[in-house]
Amino acid sequence: MVAQVEAVDEPPARRAAGRSWWRDGELLGGFLVHYGAAQWRDGYAALVDGGPAGAIRLGKGSWTTLDAGVPLDLAGTRVPPGTFYLALHKDPAGTWGLLAFPADAVRDGHVPPSAPDRLEPLLRVPLELARDREPVDELDIRVEFADDDPLRGRLVLAWGPYRLTAELAAAVTPPAERRFDTALDAMIGLLEAGEHRTFVETYADPRYLARAAGGLDAAVAAFGSGERPAALLRALRAAREAGVDVAADQEVVELPGDDLPRPLRFRWIEGRWRLLN
Repeated sequence: MVAQVEAVDEPPARRAAGRSWWRDGELLGGFLVHYGAAQWRDGYAALVDGGPAGAIRLGKGSWTTLDAGVPLDLAGTRVPPGTFYLALHKDPAGTWGLLAFPADAVRDGHVPPSAPDRLEPLLRVPLELARDREPVDELDIRVEFADDDPLRGRLVLAWGPYRLTAELAAAVTPPAERRFDTALDAMIGLLEAGEHRTFVETYADPRYLARAAGGLDAAVAAFGSGERPAALLRALRAAREAGVDVAADQEVVELPGDDLPRPLRFRWIEGRWRLLN
């Protein structure tokens, strides 16, 4: 039996803050915070400065949510990909934090956003509290990224004269086919199996294949003669053991080759890492 029905004729304005990362027209991932822009009132200052400890609603209307499509680090707390419902927390010492609840737990328990204390949070993120000389009339959640690092910044919750912040870092990785370590494993596997034709067809510079006299067959025969496959395999195994640090936007990778005439050079060409020499 339904004891009470609440109709919402004018839902509060829902806003969003976040970021997404793209490469070559392909989405690598992102995250988004949805929230209701609650109005600030002067009487709230007494609650911030001296109110009771405990879990506190964040925003107005329905739950404030975080949809994370990539792993995040918030003030040293790892946030895995997923959907989370958010609330604030104040401890007896006056220290603030952000609480993250699994979306399924909130929905299954029918927990309203006004009662975050009914659930145990999955994550607790410490927040830094500060006053700002320019107060805001409505809750403003935003993400500020450093100019020199698109993956690092801070999460800012501004309300009235107060600011709650947490350092933020996003772990954005290219798709599997773009990651060099995946290509490295595949190349080693082909050489170990003696699949020289597939190796050349898949990882050789297509410009070299286009110029090769005799076409693909001649290129495969030239590659398989002598000690080059064995020397290349040793170089790739050594690189895998040592680890190769490749940035998300890196276009060229160079590896040492002790048994080869010169270092190995790979370039991202036509959607694949290709061996240039």
